[in-house]
Amino acid sequence: MATRSSMPANPNFLFLDKVATIQLQAVSDILWTEATGKRTPIGGLGTFWDDPESTTDTVDITDIL
Repeated sequence: MATRSSMPANPNFLFLDKVATIQLQAVSDILWTEATGKRTPIGGLGTFWDDPESTTDTVDITDIL
């Protein structure tokens, strides 16, 4: 799925894009507040509070030492 940074808005529709983004943020804030008591995290638009945490492969520093 394309993100805002990878697919910029059409210059002819910048106002519509901005208004839609503000409305989506408002709806997201309502859902997050009802479920968690907090607003949508920064950069969290499009995520949900109960989404599974994405795990990344990490190296335990004690294994290296």
